[in-house]
Amino acid sequence: MTIRQLFVPASVEWSIVALPAWAYPLYYIIRPLRLIRDGLRRLLR
Repeated sequence: MTIRQLFVPASVEWSIVALPAWAYPLYYIIRPLRLIRDGLRRLLR
């Protein structure tokens, strides 16, 4: 996985959280947090 794939928001982030236009940069924070959450869920199974 490249750095770009870690931080560039995908449609999944937009469907999970609906933010107003002025808060768009927050999607760049939501993406890595979601990936960490998903990775931890897999490890704990």
